[in-house]
Amino acid sequence: CIRAVAWILLLVSLVTSISTHLQAAEICVIAGDVAGLQAALDVAAHNNEDDVLMLQTGYFDVPSSVELTYYPTDQHDLTIAGGYREFQNDPCGGLISNDARLTTIHGGKTIHLYLPIGAGSISVRTLTIAGVFDPSSATAVSIAGADNTSGSVRVSNAVFSGNVSVASVAIFLSSASSVLVENSLFYGNATLSGMPSITATVYRQDSAFCMGIIHATFVDNVSTSRNVRIENDSCRALLVNDIFWGNPGGDLDLASSADAANLDLAEISDLDGATISDVLTLNPLFNADYSLSDFSPLRDAGLTGGFVFENGNFDVFGNPRTQNDRPDIGAIEISYPIFAHPFDC
Repeated sequence: CIRAVAWILLLVSLVTSISTHLQAAEICVIAGDVAGLQAALDVAAHNNEDDVLMLQTGYFDVPSSVELTYYPTDQHDLTIAGGYREFQNDPCGGLISNDARLTTIHGGKTIHLYLPIGAGSISVRTLTIAGVFDPSSATAVSIAGADNTSGSVRVSNAVFSGNVSVASVAIFLSSASSVLVENSLFYGNATLSGMPSITATVYRQDSAFCMGIIHATFVDNVSTSRNVRIENDSCRALLVNDIFWGNPGGDLDLASSADAANLDLAEISDLDGATISDVLTLNPLFNADYSLSDFSPLRDAGLTGGFVFENGNFDVFGNPRTQNDRPDIGAIEISYPIFAHPFDC
């Protein structure tokens, strides 16, 4: 079984290292303003403050030659969050929804968010990043730093879809401190390189927990090797309430010590070497949008969390996370399931 003490240490480590300071510069980005988005990233990189980029709901159509970048010269935190709208003459004064689909950055050549050497973390939430295509040798979407940075990466309630790299991985998440992915959906990402389409890694040289993948769904990502690679130098990963399914080339490449509970994946051998509990190998029965059908065996099959880890308040589509006694496995919680309660025929 999974060790509760280790889970507590993981939760404390992740929350402590990723938490945003109370004082931060808030920068509003108007929907569709790609130049304004890059300008906001540039300001955040050099203003010597923790920054929150508040993106209005809408569609940011990035030209195919544009590279969105964040290369900070200071050691502060960056949060990029979607879901905002105009309210009382403040262009980002209201939070309209926690649905990641309502704020979309689409297209462009690359998106590279770089962790500074030393302190400073990056958090992305309530946002869709889609259709990034790099025809050269770079990663399409990278939220990462050098192996001597102490900053952390957190991805919450986000969608990554249709991002493609020709000669590298499509999505790369890395840190020398910790990586946390929660309530997020990864689908249709691809690489032509023979590498995994998605890689998450932590460069820490100790045996503590340093990575959490909680309520994530990885489906229909394409590569010629196993699609999702999780690798840490010597620290451990925690995988809970996740789906790895239907990824051509294979679902999961676990090159790390890990504890895994209440997962669903096609090949249980993908977890060789991990400490596992209640792992399923059942068809999730997805709907077209990768939500679970009412007959899915993954409904109400997740761990409840609360004491040793958190499920979050919302799923990736903004639905309340736990709607019955137990949460659903994966990034999306079933809303108002038809057969949630018995009835007379």
